[in-house]
Amino acid sequence: MSCASSLRVSLMGAACAAACLPISSRADTSIDLYGVLVPFVENARANGATAPGLSPATGGATQVGAAAYTGVNYGGRFQVRANTSNLGFRGARDFTPHLAGFFQVESGIPIEGEGANTWASRNSGVGLKGPWGSVLVGHWDTPYKTAVAPVAALRAQNPYDLNVIANPGFNVPVAVTASGRTGTKADAGFLRRQSNMLLYSAPTLAGLSGQFAFSAGDNKTADNAVPAVDPKLYSLMLKVEIPQLLSVRYAYERHTDYFGMQQLGGSTAGAAAARSRDQAHMLVGILTVGDTRISAVVDRLKYHTDDNTTGAVDGYQRTGWYLLAQQRFGDHQVYGGYGAAAAGSCSRVGGAACVTDGLGARQAQLGYSYSLDKQTDLYVTAYQIRNQRSAQYGAFPSVGNQASVGSNAPGVDTRGIGVGALFLFDVNLYKR
Repeated sequence: MSCASSLRVSLMGAACAAACLPISSRADTSIDLYGVLVPFVENARANGATAPGLSPATGGATQVGAAAYTGVNYGGRFQVRANTSNLGFRGARDFTPHLAGFFQVESGIPIEGEGANTWASRNSGVGLKGPWGSVLVGHWDTPYKTAVAPVAALRAQNPYDLNVIANPGFNVPVAVTASGRTGTKADAGFLRRQSNMLLYSAPTLAGLSGQFAFSAGDNKTADNAVPAVDPKLYSLMLKVEIPQLLSVRYAYERHTDYFGMQQLGGSTAGAAAARSRDQAHMLVGILTVGDTRISAVVDRLKYHTDDNTTGAVDGYQRTGWYLLAQQRFGDHQVYGGYGAAAAGSCSRVGGAACVTDGLGARQAQLGYSYSLDKQTDLYVTAYQIRNQRSAQYGAFPSVGNQASVGSNAPGVDTRGIGVGALFLFDVNLYKR
């Protein structure tokens, strides 16, 4: 189960909330309070934006309009990040020797004092488990996201690892929390925490296991609407592991009627574009030999919208990859990561030429961490995302406050260096 959550409430308040829950008198009920705090102080900048005047005819990309090339940069600034800090509580109860119930409620904590997080803003749900696996209903990481979650240098909590994986650029967020299709850039992202989700996790048999999830389309239109759309999400992950040595994971996700191309300079959700099919494939390998850990990720994203408007961009696909190496020396760890997203290819209704020149990007990071104990790390990280002249990949979290900074201009390179701490905790509040 995920160890990430968040909640703006004191530990005393959380304990009280848990204690007030109706609890069976049987000796098989437990409730835990848990969380992670990951503050990070950095100096970051976003500069190198492509100057105005570029177009497909002069080396630009078909999907990026001339007005997007603003040349706007953002100079160096110091900022404090909460990153993936969270707080939550979870519990379990055995009903029979072969059937148990469980729940989890987590929320993000803006410990830097910026932004607001609602109750249960992170992995939250209720379910049943047994020898056949588990079934959960709630708001949870998709199997596609779960497949790549272990590829992180700091106990699966470093937000600077995956900036060119599971998103196509175009200012699409690196990580998405959404109930479904929203009509925003988030519709094209595949690293998702999804609401309205039914998630099945299979038991591990001979090293094999997997997950399947379905997210209902709450925003389905009326039957007589034009177009009549029915957004749905399907996500799958298959995993084979040799404990303490090798983990290989394959993940697939499909979005129906999310109209991702609308966010990538292509077709919109209108009468001429009544259906869309966006999908992603990903392969993850993690090799551990003693104190050395090597992770590799390859993904392929593909977007398509049904359209009959001649000249409209109705499809885009691209491939990305990422490598992460970690080496421990007792309580010390050094790590480095490097990855890239290809410019890809696009298609237009009627077969007209479609250009993706300059849509590629690269990312890199270097870091060091020191473990004070089994729950606490101190770390320093330097990272960068280098965009080609038309690309708009960004860091997570983004540089500066989104309300004032806005989206990255094509060609902007993001660089940052900073120091931080990581503290994990898990406290049992009730057990009987």
